[in-house]
Amino acid sequence: MRNPSLVHGDGETNGDVLELGSGCGLAGLTAASMLERGLGDDKVFFTDYNREVLDNLKRNVELNDVAASCDVVGLDWFDQSGDETSTSTWLDMDGGRHERARLIIGADLIVCSNDAELVANTIDSALVEGGRAVIMSPTYNRFGVDAFPDACRLLGLTCVTAETDESELMKSLDTTINDYSTSAMAINDYSTFTVTKPIAVA
Repeated sequence: MRNPSLVHGDGETNGDVLELGSGCGLAGLTAASMLERGLGDDKVFFTDYNREVLDNLKRNVELNDVAASCDVVGLDWFDQSGDETSTSTWLDMDGGRHERARLIIGADLIVCSNDAELVANTIDSALVEGGRAVIMSPTYNRFGVDAFPDACRLLGLTCVTAETDESELMKSLDTTINDYSTSAMAINDYSTFTVTKPIAVA
């Protein structure tokens, strides 16, 4: 999310930005602020399943003054069919249909063993051909993370995995912690999945 070109896109793939499992919406708010500075027409969709979380997301969007380029909607991963015959794509919890996104982002989505398949299917349903999803997940005390790449590939998506740990994350964020590796805090591992949806050849 520190790379503006990821958020703004390459100019060739159309669509909005979709955050899965938004929580407080940090990743989506970062994307929205980048889009507003770029004065583009793209929107950021914040999604979650919990109604109270959605209400809090709406407040956060207002507080950060990005409401003009954002929308907050409920999304249930179990509702996403991946049906290519549908003229629309992903389905929100109120029955609304939305066009595919060119970029999907999400963090700490995979917790239970069946989450890998559900997240992969939702990405397949909601991502435009040629689009990209970037999903970051801790690997400690998480079930299903290892199964996510294969779940994507079974749907015809490509998935590239990069491994890192908190010490590298802290360095990349230029924190005031000088040597995170020698601190008393436990260092946890993370996986970053970059998923792309190939363009179908007629």
